[in-house]
Amino acid sequence: MAVAISQTLNVITPVRVGDLGRAYIYKRREIPYQSSLSGLAAERIYDIIAILLIALFSIVFVSLEFLDILVYALAFLLLVLIGVVILSRARGYVARIMIDTKSIVFSENTLKLLPISLFIWIIDVLTCYIILQSFASVSLPLPAFAVAAGNIAKTFPITPGGIGTYEAAVTLILSTKLPNDQALVVSFVDHAVKNVSTLVMGLVSSLRLGINFRDVRV
Repeated sequence: MAVAISQTLNVITPVRVGDLGRAYIYKRREIPYQSSLSGLAAERIYDIIAILLIALFSIVFVSLEFLDILVYALAFLLLVLIGVVILSRARGYVARIMIDTKSIVFSENTLKLLPISLFIWIIDVLTCYIILQSFASVSLPLPAFAVAAGNIAKTFPITPGGIGTYEAAVTLILSTKLPNDQALVVSFVDHAVKNVSTLVMGLVSSLRLGINFRDVRV
């Protein structure tokens, strides 16, 4: 439920406020901020790795002209991992969070947690694939790479929920096989379905937990 609420906050606010909101919710359950924030950091790293794996296996069937997207995303992932290692050797609160994050990511837990993240993102891909079938008969790699590119764009939280940046990236990829207008419609419908589903689950979860979104803070 905390995940649904945090994702809802991410949809309606910029700079991933929902991630901090989830830490607040866990704190109400007596889970220290340090533990929840390190878990969130590890989760985001797993997400990036899963998205990159999907993009890597699908780009071969789409177009290698977008290979630079993967290169930049991989470089970003490496910078994040290096940052975790460097910060874990420092002192203070952030260092303690990074130590916990490193202990999760650089351990056998990855063999258990990464497949879970990958499974979740595959569902995300299948949602786009099903929507896409209403417009054209295409193979799975196209929406797989489009969704991966869209979520790579959302890694930089410029707008609430990545609205606009996600659609732009997905449209760019889909337009290699579809007319531009169809690609744009699919990207909007795909993102709208996912955002509305997130909002509904978040609202239901907040009611069940008795949490007011305006009260969520760190």
